[in-house]
Amino acid sequence: MMVYANCPSSPAAERRAATVATVVSLAATHNPSEIMTTALARQLRLTQGALFKHVPTKVALFEAVMEWVAETLMARVDKAVHGASLPMASLDASAAALRFSGTIQGLVMPSLQLGDSARITRDAPLVFAIDRRAIGSAA
Repeated sequence: MMVYANCPSSPAAERRAATVATVVSLAATHNPSEIMTTALARQLRLTQGALFKHVPTKVALFEAVMEWVAETLMARVDKAVHGASLPMASLDASAAALRFSGTIQGLVMPSLQLGDSARITRDAPLVFAIDRRAIGSAA
């Protein structure tokens, strides 16, 4: 996780990483806007106060989750690009269009959930860099 990658391994950094991992796990079965910090703290076997000691706000928590997702996705894209001789040769235009529309939705939903419309403008270049990096490296 980029936020904590430069920090020495510590119980606090490990707890933050576990918190992000738990949010990602909960998001697999719950709408992210419905993930309450009480449920998250319970899943982590912490009090809410202890949870906010490691991640100061719910917004900071979801920002850390999005950074983890972007980093993880970028690592997978890099691995796929380096493992394929011609990434563009296997590009399916229909699948690419579907992924693009999912990317747009992925930018809009957190902005709506957090009430921060400027977030789209800040996050879009980072997200689209992933696609450009994957597809453009074959050109």
